[in-house]
This record gives sequence, C-alpha cells and structure tokens, in this order.
Amino acid sequence: MRLSYLVLLALLSVLNNCGGGGNGTSSDENMTQPVDNMPKAWYAPDLNTTWQWQLSGEVDTSYRVDLYDVDLFDTPQAIIDRLHEEGRKVICYFSAGSYEPWREDASDFPDTVLGNTLEGWKGERWLDIRRMDLLAPLMRARLDLAKAKGCDGVEPDNVDGYSNDTGFALSSEDQLQYNRFLAQEAHARGLAVGLKNDLAQVAELESDFDFALNEECHAYDECALLLPFIEHGKPVFNAEYESRFIGDNEASPALCNEANALGLQTLVLPLMLDNSFRYSCDEKDRIINGFKTGFGGGASFKFVGEDGSDVWVSAVDLMLDREIAQQSDYLQIKAFDGEAFTTLQRHLEKARYLTIWLTKSWDSSWVDVDAINHAIEAGKVPVFVYWYFGDELIGGMPTEEAVTRYHENNRVLRSLLERIDGEKLLIMEPEFNKAAVLANPEAFSAIISDAIDILKDERTLVSLCMTDTGNRGADKTYEKCGYENCALGDRYEWGLSAPIYDALLDKLDFISFQEMVGQFSRDPADPGSWDNPNPKAYTNEQIGIDYLPQRIENLSAFLYERYQKPVYLPYITIATASWQDMNGNGKIDDDEVDPNGFEAQAASVYARMDHTSLRDNHLFGFSLMELFDDPKHDYGGYQFFLNNEYHLGAIKSSAEDETDDAPYGDIVPKFDLGRLFQ
Repeated sequence: MRLSYLVLLALLSVLNNCGGGGNGTSSDENMTQPVDNMPKAWYAPDLNTTWQWQLSGEVDTSYRVDLYDVDLFDTPQAIIDRLHEEGRKVICYFSAGSYEPWREDASDFPDTVLGNTLEGWKGERWLDIRRMDLLAPLMRARLDLAKAKGCDGVEPDNVDGYSNDTGFALSSEDQLQYNRFLAQEAHARGLAVGLKNDLAQVAELESDFDFALNEECHAYDECALLLPFIEHGKPVFNAEYESRFIGDNEASPALCNEANALGLQTLVLPLMLDNSFRYSCDEKDRIINGFKTGFGGGASFKFVGEDGSDVWVSAVDLMLDREIAQQSDYLQIKAFDGEAFTTLQRHLEKARYLTIWLTKSWDSSWVDVDAINHAIEAGKVPVFVYWYFGDELIGGMPTEEAVTRYHENNRVLRSLLERIDGEKLLIMEPEFNKAAVLANPEAFSAIISDAIDILKDERTLVSLCMTDTGNRGADKTYEKCGYENCALGDRYEWGLSAPIYDALLDKLDFISFQEMVGQFSRDPADPGSWDNPNPKAYTNEQIGIDYLPQRIENLSAFLYERYQKPVYLPYITIATASWQDMNGNGKIDDDEVDPNGFEAQAASVYARMDHTSLRDNHLFGFSLMELFDDPKHDYGGYQFFLNNEYHLGAIKSSAEDETDDAPYGDIVPKFDLGRLFQ
C-alpha cells in the first residue's frame, strides 16, 4: 500500500506540473531516476551535492555549494530568493518531534502532546508522536509554509524520539509511521525530505526519504549505518562538531579520507550552527570555503651551503617534516639554526596553501610531483601562479607569435597539472591589468579564454589575478575612490578590469588579486630606463600602510559584490627595507638603505589582518609571496622594488644583498608567523 500511494502521489504531481508555462523549471534539472525507475516529482539531490548548514545568525550566502539547509521560520524570504537566484537549492529545517516555545506556531501545540525536555536544549520538549489527530494538522501547516516560501525540501528534526527519554511509551513502529507520514506529506507538496539521524531505522526508511542528514557519525563510528542511502544513489549530509577536526594535521585528513571513501558529504561545524567556522571534506568545497593561509616562493628553497654549494630545502618538508632540524642534507646549510627551522615547521604545518611560481621560462623540473601529491594527501592545496607575460605587458599586447608560444606552453603545463593527484588552484597572469591590457580587453580576454580551455579540468580551479591599483593616499578623498579616503580603496581603478572579468566569468572559479607594497620603488610616473631607474620614497600616509588591512577587506568585498565569486589573495608582500635620499642625488646609495627599516610597518599590517573579518568579506585565504628574503631576487632584472626586491620575504638571514646567492640558515622571522598560520 505504501509504495502504491507514493507512486500515485508522484504521478499526480507530474500531471499537476504539466501544461502551459509552469514555473519555468525543467524536468531534466529537477528529476532523477530512483531505483524503481519512476520519475520523482520533486528535487532529489545526488551523491555529489555540496552543502552548507546554518540555522542561526544571518545566513552567509557566499558559499559556492549546491544546497543550503536553513531554518524554516527564521530565514527571510529574501535569503531563500537570493539563493535560488544564484542557482542553489534550499532545504528548510523544522523540528517535527519536539516543541519549541519560541516558534510562531507554539501556541497551537496542546499541553497533552508535550513530554520531557530534550537534554541540552532548554525549553524544548519531546512530542507524543502517537497523537496524529493533534500533530498532523500542525506538521501539514509547517510543510505548507515550506512550500509557500519556495523551499525545495525539508529537514524534519528529532524524528528518533522512540529511542530517547520522551516521557511517552513510544515504540519503533510509532516512529516508523510518523516518519513515513512526514515523508509522504512532503512529497505530496513536491518537497524533497531528509531523514535526520534515526540510524536504527535507516534500512526500513531509506526508500521513503531522498537524503539523510546525520550528526557526528564519524565521532561515534556510526557512518556505515548510513550506507543504504549511498547504495541507492542518495546523499548523506553529515556534520561533525569536535574541534579536533578543525586544523589538526592528522585528524582533519583522517576524517575527510574516511568520509570521502564512504561517499559522505561531511562538514565540521559549530554546535550552534551559526557559521562561526566551517570545514568541508568535499575537495573543491574545502579549498574555497573557510579561511586558511599559505606561503610561496617555490616548491623548494635554495640556501647557501657551508662549502658554498647550493642546498635545496623542500617546501613540503617545511610543512610536514617534524624532524626537519635533523635532516642531514639541511645540516649542511651555512649557519644552520635547527631550532629556528623546527619552530618554522611548527607554524607552516598549519598552512593550507603552498604557492609555486611558474614564470615564462619555467621547467617541469621545478616541481616535485610526488612531493606535491604527498602534501595533497596531508590536506594541503598547491597553488600555481602562472606568470607568463608578466611585465612584458608594460610594453604592449603580445604579438600573434607570442600568443602561439603561450598556448604551446599552456599544453606543457596541462601535462604537469594532470600528474597532480588532487585539487589545485591555478592563478592566471597575475598583475594582468596593465594599461595595454585594459585598452584591449576583448583581445586579452580571447587569449586567456583559449588558455583556460587548454588548462582547465575538473580538478583545477582557475582564477585571473589583478593588481590592487589606484590611489592609496590617506589624505586623498577623491569621490571616485568611493571611501572616506583613498587609502581604504579605489573603486574606480578596481572597476577598470570589469570588461575582462565579465568576459571570462563563466570560466573562472574564483576571483583573485595581489598586494605588493614598499616604502620605496621605481617611480610609477617616471620609472626611468632598465639600467638607470628613478626611485621614489613614500611616507606612510602616501601609501596608506596603516589602512592596508581594511583596504584588503574592502577590495575583497568589492570583487565579490561585483562578480559573485569567492575571492583569494594568492600573494601579498610588504617589502621591509627603507630608503632615505640623504645626499639628494635621486639615486639609491648603499649607505642610504636600511634593510630592516620597514619591518615594524609590515608586522603591524599582518597583526591587524583579522581572519574572521577577511572571511566575512568573502576572502577564503591568502598566501605570503615569499617565505624567505632572497639576496639575488630578480638580480639584473626589471626590479620594480629596486633594492627592496631583496626584502620581500617574511624571514631574513645574515646573507648579504646582491652578494650571496641565497639565504643562510640563521633565519629570523620579521613578524609573528604564529599569528598568520593559525
């Protein structure tokens, strides 16, 4: 009888939805083929559906997931509408097995159905689910509300009262009947419905429900009980609450490995489901949700050996090897400080992103694929910054021949990326927004579009990275900047890249920008020649250094508002030397540069970069451009930052600029790395 009733409901709903116009939703999009091959007349999520669960606080709609689970009563209609406009499905939560005195329909519940208080939930009481004469109208009204608000499905909670101390003599059969009633009534309204917890009855109820939602099956070793849903092509959404699953380099990967092996969609969330933190085990979801930091410079770092030879330190070792201070190769580094390297490793093991630069002359030997894959297994994410045209764009758009060579290089890079066994980020043409590019947006967009077509696959998330250009003056209040002062941002300049981003938006997974600031650099208005540059020094007010943390938040918010994509800062650097033209000759003399003169300003910026505020403004992470100062960085090259090119790292050593080939091992952080790598 039950199967016949469900089939009849499905057929009736299909008939009701046929005919002129309808609601504009295609059957191909919303219907799936269940095991019995009968089409469902309601949304049915598939096994790969990504999700977010938030039941309290203002709903954060920025997560790039397929499905949101939100509170039926408290979620404003505007939020549900916004999620639908962005292509999300919406599941609406309500408690079907307990009384909540704060709900708008609380007065409709008679005292006779109210039982014991739910342990740990003040004021909430179990319901006597046997009294269908009293509860059925109330639950139908809630389902009607879900339908009226446009919910795609519902999550009825507390549907396992029979196994709890409710104050009533509830049987397992009572629970089965009540849960099936909820499922049938939901389906009658064209709503998907999920089974919440009730693990002991999964085998009996799976056919009645479209998905399962569970709490802490990993913590209690109960996930295998949910496999009947997986086996029938229905997703299991699971939430874990233990803090050890957040940022623990052993617990987090172990959790996700188990979840992914079983096919579960597992999140680590706060018990109050207030979006105060979020960690996802979905590979793509995990990369661009939450907030984490990283570091760059390369897959390995060259140091000077005691005998003058090169000693290469693996970036993956710095993240994962707790015995790095005892590695025999590294002990050969000049002035090696094992304790300092151990401390550094303890910080970097908390990092998520490992940035690898691929410049125009890159070679596959630069990347140890096995090491990168090992890092991915440990929960790290490689970020490839593909800086091909780079500063050549200052001179104008690339020729047709140069574009052909570029796309040939794209194919070589694609073969490398295919050997990376996991998700990775690919940052295309950082600093692309040069004047020549902005003057030729269609041509440049076509070049990058073709490159993305060559490079992108389902495990490569792609972005195009702009420079944070525009006025930075704390004393400038130009209207076009759009803020109280221009140190807080320059919306006019930021918007100049819009034609290019708009043309490529469907191919981009996220939007990115970079920050590079120094107390002195080439004069942008009069840079001079390659061999005879014109330097310019700035005051703190002229470059707005004291406002930089807020500027970063503002730029991230601007980009998200404009493009509705998550935002990433793939590299940030604050050059830490300073220069004062003491003899007034307009040149940088050796005795005029203080290699540590801007460290206090840099430390202040990083200390004030609040991770929560950055996440609230849609930034999902940032990476330091260079981990170590490099005494030969861009030696003999363009050097926009001139002598400051040797001071772009977060860590210094006693190696001398322009003299030594690489850092020494007596490394000293310039600011609190523990604050960055939380």
